[in-house]
Amino acid sequence: MIIIDTHVFVWEILEKSKISTSALKALDYHESEQELFICDISFWEIGMLVGKEKIKLNTTVENFINQGLHLRNYQILSINGHISQIVSEFANEINSDPADRIITSTALSNKASLVTADKNLRKVKGLKVIW
Repeated sequence: MIIIDTHVFVWEILEKSKISTSALKALDYHESEQELFICDISFWEIGMLVGKEKIKLNTTVENFINQGLHLRNYQILSINGHISQIVSEFANEINSDPADRIITSTALSNKASLVTADKNLRKVKGLKVIW
């Protein structure tokens, strides 16, 4: 089971060359095994990034997300009590970004690997990272 970070979802649509070869291989493999997940908070984060003009799209946020969901067979994970508990235990270990905290906690809660280029997240104790 792998969970992708928000930027991996965005890059696969806009700048696929930014994704490492090992990450792309992991996406392909885990998709074929139906073990490819994205957190619902990633959709919120995309909306925030567009609203802050950190990402420019040629379509609506909704269409962009739907386009990404049609590229691969993602399963969507929602936040739950266990994930919230893990978030509360991080204090300031990760950073102040709520999406990063939830995505990382979701990976830890599900004992999944996280596909991310984020160097801060790759330092989180106990987190398995693919990049």
